[in-house]
Amino acid sequence: MTGRQLVFEGVPREKGEPSGSLARTIAVLVRLLRSGAVDFAWYARHFEMSERQFMRDLRYLRTTCGDLGIRIGKRAGGRAELEGFDGRNRLGDDARGRDEALRAVARALGGPAAAELGAPPADGDDGATRFLLFAFPRLEDGTEAATIFSELKAAYEAKARVRFRYLGPRGDETARIVEPYRVLARSGRYFLIGYDVALRKGWRYFALDRIVGKPARSGTFVPRPIPPAFLTCDAVGMVQGGSLGEVTVRLSPAVAASIVSRRWQRAQRVVTRPDGSAEITFTVGDVDEVVRWSLGLGAEAVIVAPEAAISAARRLVQRLGDRYADEPAPAVRRGSA
Repeated sequence: MTGRQLVFEGVPREKGEPSGSLARTIAVLVRLLRSGAVDFAWYARHFEMSERQFMRDLRYLRTTCGDLGIRIGKRAGGRAELEGFDGRNRLGDDARGRDEALRAVARALGGPAAAELGAPPADGDDGATRFLLFAFPRLEDGTEAATIFSELKAAYEAKARVRFRYLGPRGDETARIVEPYRVLARSGRYFLIGYDVALRKGWRYFALDRIVGKPARSGTFVPRPIPPAFLTCDAVGMVQGGSLGEVTVRLSPAVAASIVSRRWQRAQRVVTRPDGSAEITFTVGDVDEVVRWSLGLGAEAVIVAPEAAISAARRLVQRLGDRYADEPAPAVRRGSA
């Protein structure tokens, strides 16, 4: 399910035990903080992972969060509960641990997510006292996208449709009437998961920064179940639609160890080679997602299959080369003798 991993440096690991993913581990922590308990049935439904991996994730949380005053107890039937939870302040009389944990999440995800989690303000919190730090782009409070986030959440809570104009990739604006269901934070960008009832008549992602102006409410709706594919938080392969296909990227030894240590997609497959290089295969409905992802690694990643993806990468590289060739060289100011 994730793009980046949560790495607990200094925490001993058993041989062969993988480090948990950022999104999955934080999701478990947030559920514990908000409801006081988490069980394997919920975990399996959301992440399609084994009970053994569930127990590993809980063990990581117990080890890492213990110093913050968060105690996670074991219960029968694949269930874990927060010790001291009373339903009012999440951690009984000791809310300090909760605040510290939520501040860490807030720093990673930005202001709107912090408000959603009930975290205290992170102003002035430079992380100097915490061992675990995050470095991710955040959605800034006061920006247009942050305001849109708040409007969409209010409409979701009221089961109200929203009407807005949406800016397409070619700069064209279209009118949309949408049932808002979730907002997905992905690689520093926020996307609304919604059902387009007018133009597309189907489920869609809408980037918050492409919504023009303030969404206006337009009647109410009866919630419908979200397709599971739209709830996956993979860092590669988010775009829905089109026939699914595999794309393979060859990684140089310089980046292979780092890249294959993270689960970018639940369906990914990895082949490592004796020289330290590796190949990672994704399953996507839009090959351009993998093309953009691989170009982020520069010359250390090359798409090797299928031919359609290779051709797409070549075209994009050619366009980039043309853009730089057309860009005039900056004038050089000469210093005085």
